[in-house]
Amino acid sequence: MWFFIVLICLLVLLILLLCIPFNFSLKATAADSIACSFRIRWFFGLIRKDISGQKKTNSEKQREHKKRNAFRVPLSVLFNTSFRHQLFVLLKRALSHTRIRQLSIDLRLGLDDPADTWQIATAALWTTLFMHPPFPHAISIQPCFTDEFLIKGEVSGDAQITPISMVAPIVRFAFSAPALKLIACMVQTRWKRKKYI
Repeated sequence: MWFFIVLICLLVLLILLLCIPFNFSLKATAADSIACSFRIRWFFGLIRKDISGQKKTNSEKQREHKKRNAFRVPLSVLFNTSFRHQLFVLLKRALSHTRIRQLSIDLRLGLDDPADTWQIATAALWTTLFMHPPFPHAISIQPCFTDEFLIKGEVSGDAQITPISMVAPIVRFAFSAPALKLIACMVQTRWKRKKYI
């Protein structure tokens, strides 16, 4: 009896935790080089993780290289049509459940071809004048007609997603045939590498 009560309480607690949204913040600046920072906050800001575009030491690069090699899978699985379709559906559902709270784009942009620069500037102007997203936004892209690539400015934004809204899409993706095949390949590759080490 007590076992079922504890199980139900844990299930209710899990559901309540999944109802607490994740908050994402992105900030990228471009001057002489491009710097990017990404922050994830959860549980009302008590749990947070900052990811920045800082350069990594050689030892950190070697450790990441070993981790990537440990779970290397055949490219034929990743580029399989059915897997790409399932991944696209998952990303589409994730974007549909994501609420953008703020977006700010302030850039000076110039491409090698002035015609491409003009097309991007026209698209940005069209978006600013005729599209009115239901969130605070400030979009400014100033074209710079030069013969060389140029990008300067800042991009920042805040978004929010509730984990419980992604449970069903993630479960459907994880138990789809392409995803199960990918997991099997990863486990088999990992097991073979351990066997020959």
